[in-house]
Amino acid sequence: MRAMLAFVFVLLLALPAIAGVLKLEDGTQVAVQISRGTQKSSQETFVLVNGLIYATSRWNAVARGLADSGATVVRYALPGQPENLRLLAKGEEPAHFARGLTLTDMAENLRRVLRAARIMGPVHLVGLSYGASVASEFARLYPAMVKDVTFVSPLVISTDEYDAGGLALREWLEGVRFWENSPCTLYGAFNPFLCTAQDYWYDSFYKAIYQTYLNQRIDDIPKGLDEAVYKKAVFHLVRAARDFDLRKTIAGLHKVSMFVGALEEKQLAQDQRLAWQAVPEAERVSFRVFKGAHHALPDESPDELIEQLLGVAQHQLTSM
Repeated sequence: MRAMLAFVFVLLLALPAIAGVLKLEDGTQVAVQISRGTQKSSQETFVLVNGLIYATSRWNAVARGLADSGATVVRYALPGQPENLRLLAKGEEPAHFARGLTLTDMAENLRRVLRAARIMGPVHLVGLSYGASVASEFARLYPAMVKDVTFVSPLVISTDEYDAGGLALREWLEGVRFWENSPCTLYGAFNPFLCTAQDYWYDSFYKAIYQTYLNQRIDDIPKGLDEAVYKKAVFHLVRAARDFDLRKTIAGLHKVSMFVGALEEKQLAQDQRLAWQAVPEAERVSFRVFKGAHHALPDESPDELIEQLLGVAQHQLTSM
């Protein structure tokens, strides 16, 4: 039986496209779509990391275009995204609801997805919007697995900081964090006991207050999902990236590109350019502004995005 299952798995990997479920080494099930190009000579693999409320199917046009060039394309649902929530039994919640979720967890999840999919070589990593936080952390932790990293309309700092109400709450919470942790900061070297319970009240208030605030603003519940579970899943994704700052992390990455929409929201656009300026000259591949586009470039400008991603892979780009 084991030999038969192994044969079936190998057979599936040989097919041009797979849409299904991978069981990871930690027992987690993940919804994936893998498109394999028909040109056997191509060794390129693109990994497309979702935005916060993106679905793997919304990459269809981009994935098809990349696969037509001969590349392998991997798309997968992030922890707690609807495609993965639908894999749970009725009444079941994701395991990370109990323990929390961090960007390191997200990067490790991607590593396990690639291992389960038998993707062995370094990949072209593409992070869309919120997915920039996951792509950045993965590239930082596993540089040998990444040929280059492209940020598409990237989130630069936590998404709640682009909302006036969310920003006010975060500023208050940061005050709580400062006063809670200040004894450790000032005297921790002399008395390590003061550092044993940092961020306890910060985390407690963040979970109680910000989760309530966020829940009131989530109206669009994907069909077939429990409303409370979905809202909680979004909260955990937002919380995982609450301390993310691409302006700081991007400076340590290699072979970096950034594609942004010309009509992006003003503050986010400014932060994206600040992040790009932090990339060392030697690590810059391409910065490109997509005319007439806002944020979701795979939806708004799929053909241009395909062209630019292939250009990154082929090192044939100029910045605009």
